[in-house]
Amino acid sequence: MDLRLLSHLAQGYHGFTQIARVLTEEWVAREGYCVSCLHTPLERLPNNEAVWDFRCTACQEPYQLKARASSFGKMVADGAYSTFYDAVLKGDAPNFLLMHYDRGHHLVLDLFGVHRRFISPLAVIRRNPLGPSARRAGWVGCNVSLGAIPRGALIPIIESGNVLDRESVRRQWGKYARLASLDNHSGWLRDVLSCVLKLGSDEFRLADIYSYAVELGELHPRNRNVEPKIRQQLQVLCREGLVERLAPGLYRRSGST
Repeated sequence: MDLRLLSHLAQGYHGFTQIARVLTEEWVAREGYCVSCLHTPLERLPNNEAVWDFRCTACQEPYQLKARASSFGKMVADGAYSTFYDAVLKGDAPNFLLMHYDRGHHLVLDLFGVHRRFISPLAVIRRNPLGPSARRAGWVGCNVSLGAIPRGALIPIIESGNVLDRESVRRQWGKYARLASLDNHSGWLRDVLSCVLKLGSDEFRLADIYSYAVELGELHPRNRNVEPKIRQQLQVLCREGLVERLAPGLYRRSGST
């Protein structure tokens, strides 16, 4: 895998943001692969696609590229709040490709994949509308909280300039894909896990998760037994090793959560 960003491909483009987008998207189109099935290359989608940038033509997994010249912090900026939130709610959110690159040397330094089934609506944070003087006055964007996604679900593809073995990447991805499949596309497991992560502390009580009952009920209006559903999902998380039950009503997150 060639880690170089080919700067000559940006000829004719103006502005750092536009040039960075062209170079990083060209790199993914040239060097990227599907972390789910290892198919290559990824198909680049038209710019008018709302939340998808690439798609695997073999297994149809969608991807969105997020590229920065600095390391990622706790938040990832995304597009329009309502568009992305609705996509997550409907299960149409893309997998993320988080790229950290060296602007001066035009090199990819880090690349992580984030499984789309672990992006909960609870992780999508509404930003303030743009002011009246802005070109898109009133537009409302969003951030995605990486703190509401399990640490182990950020799958390394490239770390500190080192390209990881593709089979090991797929195995790690497959572990979380299997866990996501336990959700049966309902989103309950994803959303309860997101609540666990939003608490911030490793140890927590059942009552702490119950404090999210209203939000969970709004996300799942067809289920009127929210607290029993929370307990059921905690049992699944314990069985899968993401959460440990220490005592009745007392839990602890695992190191990869």
